[in-house]
Amino acid sequence: QDPQSRPNVSVRLRSTKNCTVWAGSTSLREYDFHGKLRKLYEKNRHLTDEAEIEKAIQFGEYIKNETLALYSLRKYRHLKRMYPSGSDGTGSDTKDSNSSSES
Repeated sequence: QDPQSRPNVSVRLRSTKNCTVWAGSTSLREYDFHGKLRKLYEKNRHLTDEAEIEKAIQFGEYIKNETLALYSLRKYRHLKRMYPSGSDGTGSDTKDSNSSSES
């Protein structure tokens, strides 16, 4: 039986792939993420055993989650660079030190 004929597997695979491609295109442009992702999917397209297919899908979901985590970390670091706390006197660190010196 063709693994793509089962709707649950096909939908999960398509969803995972689309989300991973989106996350990779927004955060990992210089890494050739699409090429590596395509090779990974082509390497596993011959799988027919249910357990192997499930393992490959779970690995794809792991890659998706890690890519999204890298994307979130990149956004966080960008915001932290744009709005430094404590360096210009507006951060919470300086407020605490000023309030303790006033007492």
